[in-house]
Amino acid sequence: MPRNAPKLQKIERERPAIRAFFYTSFILVVFLTFLVLYLAARGAISAVDASNYTAVTFSFIFSTAVFAYLLSKGKTLKGIVESLGLSKNKLTGKIAYAGIMLFMLLFLLEIIISLITLLTGVQLPTNAQVFESAAPIVILLFSVFIAPINEEIFFRGYLVPRYGTFMPALLFAILHSGYASITEFIGAFIFGLLAGYVFQKTRSLYPSVIAHILVNGVAIAAFLLASS
Repeated sequence: MPRNAPKLQKIERERPAIRAFFYTSFILVVFLTFLVLYLAARGAISAVDASNYTAVTFSFIFSTAVFAYLLSKGKTLKGIVESLGLSKNKLTGKIAYAGIMLFMLLFLLEIIISLITLLTGVQLPTNAQVFESAAPIVILLFSVFIAPINEEIFFRGYLVPRYGTFMPALLFAILHSGYASITEFIGAFIFGLLAGYVFQKTRSLYPSVIAHILVNGVAIAAFLLASS
């Protein structure tokens, strides 16, 4: 018997439990999403509460779906983490710098949009404030620190290696079209293209996660400061 047989046996014993955890998690968040929508349709909860709750459950659908699907294909948890670019060796100073630079490019885009508005008088409204104004602080914190990870796992970590940068960026923009604002759509699409390109070059998900967290954090912080 190989010397590492006990370790291999331990892995084999753990894998069914890991698969069951992610399968159950995926089914649960899908069920909760539809439950919230059903309760909102029946008037049992307000539209605002439904929006807040589904912001959380729908976000987790992205990450749990990826893990559940890849586990069903026989992938190991370690292999999935590595393929998504989330292993420890993928987080270095250079990688973190790439994430900050990606954020700076998006920040520059925001400045350009503001200048266009100022010089032309053509307003490019953003409706993200509608969500932010109605969301409790815990939802805002979730939007800054957790939602970006869930979204990046699906759009960049899973979709980009299989479909390139354009299609995931377009889907990412469509996801943000719920704000009914051309500004959010264009910004999300450009972010998707840049984040996908960086992921292809670095094979690390950390740059896009860092940039996504910073983008959401700055947007929400600016809104809170303005509203106060």
